[in-house]
Amino acid sequence: MYTVRTHYAAARLLSLFLCFVFGIVSFALGLSASVKSNAQKDEIARLVPDGVSVSIDTADVVGAGTAVAVFSILLALTSLAALALLAFALLPRRTSKGGKNKNLGRARLATRTLPWQSALLSLLTLGLLSSVIAMTDIFATREAQVDATALGFNVPAFIIHAVEEGSGITPVYHEIGYRECVLAFRSSRHHADPCYSCHTVRLAVIFPWIAFLFGATSAA
Repeated sequence: MYTVRTHYAAARLLSLFLCFVFGIVSFALGLSASVKSNAQKDEIARLVPDGVSVSIDTADVVGAGTAVAVFSILLALTSLAALALLAFALLPRRTSKGGKNKNLGRARLATRTLPWQSALLSLLTLGLLSSVIAMTDIFATREAQVDATALGFNVPAFIIHAVEEGSGITPVYHEIGYRECVLAFRSSRHHADPCYSCHTVRLAVIFPWIAFLFGATSAA
């Protein structure tokens, strides 16, 4: 029985630790993708000529990405708290002069709060699942809404599309960064930053799935 409990505790420690790590990574990648997206919008606004205004609406992916980031960081912090409780409970036993186990209180605290830990981890894991499903669907099937005006007149959509094609820029979320990567390798004037941005967006969608996986195993 002791061996079984020890193996279970070790497996739970590992699961909680990985849930914490991937939750933090998912949050960091989501934050990085948001910062780079805003930077690219600002760069496009600076590049357009005078008299031309460009509006790029990414509210759908930003909203889903924000939800993923929030659930990721909450899941990471909750798993860290559960990890700390379990780690304290597993510390080597220390006895007082009267033979009383000093670690018994920590062990009881970890045991008594286990249902609450599982409930909270389950709730946050389900929240992360729903938000990452929405994020994945938006990333795979949608694109940013681009509008432009020149001298107060709306620019037709076919002209905007032609400019996008000619400049190697795409509003399709899952293609963002790909064309910039091609241009970066073709021209010595560009660096690998667009490629990094491309990978950042994709990783911001992939890593929350891994965080969800370890959140589910930790809540079990």
